[in-house]
Parts: sequence; C-alpha cells; structure tokens
Amino acid sequence: MKAIIPLILLASVLAAFTATFTLGNFAFSGDEYSYTFQAKILSSGKLYASPPPLAEAFTLHHVINDGKWYGRYTLGWPAILALSLKASWLLKAAISGAATLFTFFLASRLFNRKTAIIASTIMATSPFFVFNAASFYPHAASLLFSGVFALFFLKCLNKNSKTLQLIAGSGLGAVFLIRPIDAAIIVLPLAAYSITTVRNAKLLAKRLWLAATIAAALAGIQLAANHILSGSILTFPYGTYDPTENFALKAVSISHLFYRLGLLALWMPLSALALFARKQKATLLLSSIIATNILAYLAFPYTGGDQFGPRYYFPSVLTLAILAGSALSRIQAKHAIMAILLVNLPLLAFLSFDIHKEVSFRQQVYEETGHLEDALILIESSREQGCEWYTRNSPALTGNIFACNTKNNDELISAFPNKIPHNYDLARMGKPTSLYSRLIRYS
Repeated sequence: MKAIIPLILLASVLAAFTATFTLGNFAFSGDEYSYTFQAKILSSGKLYASPPPLAEAFTLHHVINDGKWYGRYTLGWPAILALSLKASWLLKAAISGAATLFTFFLASRLFNRKTAIIASTIMATSPFFVFNAASFYPHAASLLFSGVFALFFLKCLNKNSKTLQLIAGSGLGAVFLIRPIDAAIIVLPLAAYSITTVRNAKLLAKRLWLAATIAAALAGIQLAANHILSGSILTFPYGTYDPTENFALKAVSISHLFYRLGLLALWMPLSALALFARKQKATLLLSSIIATNILAYLAFPYTGGDQFGPRYYFPSVLTLAILAGSALSRIQAKHAIMAILLVNLPLLAFLSFDIHKEVSFRQQVYEETGHLEDALILIESSREQGCEWYTRNSPALTGNIFACNTKNNDELISAFPNKIPHNYDLARMGKPTSLYSRLIRYS
C-alpha cells in the first residue's frame, strides 16, 4: 500500500499544476463553461436561473434559455463542482489522486500487486488522463466513480454485504448523474460477468438488490430534474438543447472511429500493450468494457478536434491502463515504470506547451477587460467562432457582463442602467493591435 502513495501524490500534483498553469483554471470550451454555469446555479440553491433580458445577446453554446436558464448537461458533475468553484484545482487534484488509488485497488483484485503499481503509474502520468482531470470536463470524475462501482460490484459477487452494495450502488448512481451513457458502458459488461460468475439467480439477486436500488434512487434525482426543466422525465437537458440527441442513434463513418482511436493512442501511449495482457477471464471482462464503449459511441458523429473525439472513449482509460499494466508486468516493475515515465512525461510537457497557447488565446477577452468595473462589454465578431463562445457570465449577471453586439444594443444598455457599456472587437484578436483599438467606450 505504501508504494501507491507517491503515485497518488504525483497524479494530484500533475492535475493541480496542469489545471492552474497550463489551463489557467479556465473553462476553455463551451461544454466546460456549461458545467461551471450550472454549478453556480446549484450553489445558489436553484435548479435554473432567471433568463436575461434580450436573450439573443446572451447566446452561449451548451446553455439553454427557454424561459429557464441552465446548462445542457446532467447534474452530477455541476453538483460536485459547486463544492469547490473557488478552488477547483484542489478538487481536480483530489479526483486524480483518488482515480489512481482505485486503479491500484481494481488492478490488484483482477491481477496482482505488480500489475497494479504499473497500471497506476500509467494512469497517473497519462497525458489523456491528466488533461481531462485538470479541465472542467466530467470524464475523470466519471472514471473515478466507475472504478468505485466496478471494485465493489466485484466484491459483492463474493460476499453478501449491505455495506458493499451501498458503495457499489452509490458509485453507479454517481456515474449516471455525471454521464448516463458511461453508466451503461460500465454496467452492461459487469452484469454479464456477474451472471457467468454467480450462476444462482436467487443468490445473485440477494447480493445485488440493494446496489440496484441505490443506483436507481440516485438516477431518479436526474429524472425528477428532467421533469422540472422540460416537463418529461425522459427528456434530458441535452435533449432539450438538441432534440436529435434524445435517445436517437446517428450514422457515423467508420473512418471517424479510426480517427478517434488514433488520437486516443497519441493521448494515451502504451495502451496498445493491452493486447498482451494476462489472465484470460479478467482480460475478457476489461476488453468487453472497451468493446461496449466503442459500440456505444459509434452512434455519435465525429465533431472535430483532438479533445472532442478521443474523450468519448474515456470510460476505457481505466481498463486500458490495467490491461497495459498486465502486459508490462512481464518485465521488472522498475524497468516498466521507468519506460512509462520516459514516454508519458515528455509528451505531457510538449502537449502542455501547445495547449497553453490555445487557452491563452481564448482568455484574452477576459484578461484585457479585467481592469474594468461594472462594465457591459458588447462583443463584436466576424470570426468563425462568434461571440457566443465568449459571452461567459455569472447566472446572476453580477460584475462585468459580456453580451453579443446586436441591433438592439440601446435596449440592452437600458436594461442595465448601472453598467458602463463598452465595445470589444473580437475580430482583432491574435493581431498586433493596441488594447484601445479593440476596446472602446460605447457611444
């Protein structure tokens, strides 16, 4: 157990450093901002906020404004974020360290301690894991609770314990609240495994009924929220935002699958070693999770970008790390760990430098207007990504307010009489220009 402590600390430090210095504790994408937006709403004790005046001026990707103002995603991750919005780096460090620990526990149960140490090293230093854990995406939290569920589910198969069932059910319920599809990806292979392992149906039901009840109760929280927000328990917020995502399968080119998996191999090097894993039964279980993950996301078309393809396969990161750890256990542990560090850490450093430039560019609007107080900043853009990528506000519309420059600016300005209006020319971003030429007092 002592051997895992340095890896937990390493995982936590890498996540905290990347969150703070590489990503600047900034919600880089529209998805991430939607999560933080909803977290702020939940922290105020509400499920949704009152809509702003002149809705078209506050259009934002992944935020719904249909008479209620709220994020398009399920409640689990925003609820966790709401606990530490002012110190999100600390939450991300804790999740990263805990995920590394549960990688160790699960790998120890399925294989052995040597495999567990190697797998935990892969997890702690994988660029794919570190960047997602350091971001405002929910994938690392989903992976953590998936690991909790898988570990205690397997324990339930061998022992009738209400405590074990309580933890397993809570883990699965948490995964559903964070990413419902991830819950299906992890539970289906484990359910099949349980049927082949415990061949007595009554005994299996006795060992799992409480876990199923707890998971269903937690899932019911989201279904109740769906009813409040949309009027239907089966219409999730993402279905309200884009009806084509509401229980609808979409065709996808097989080339998109290979593109995603190719990028996943870049982000998570050494994963190909999973092909040489030991222990046939454990390998089959973990491989079935990967297969279920791939089949589930064949229904979603590729949307572009090196984060928007591979991250769909984040549920497989835990299984790939363990399988690769099993393959590397054929050599001495110290040699395997050294090889992992020599591959992962330089790649992590390179990607950190490259990604930091992109994040800094997106932050420019907020850095260059940070000296203003009580400002209404009207963003004007002819860029491919319009102002809706930049109009990031508190749900309460306090402090500086960012809005899109519209034909109804006078109406918008009159709605905020205590704010000083400014124009911000987004089209000049990235070009040599003075701040004054980009930001002017509205008149």
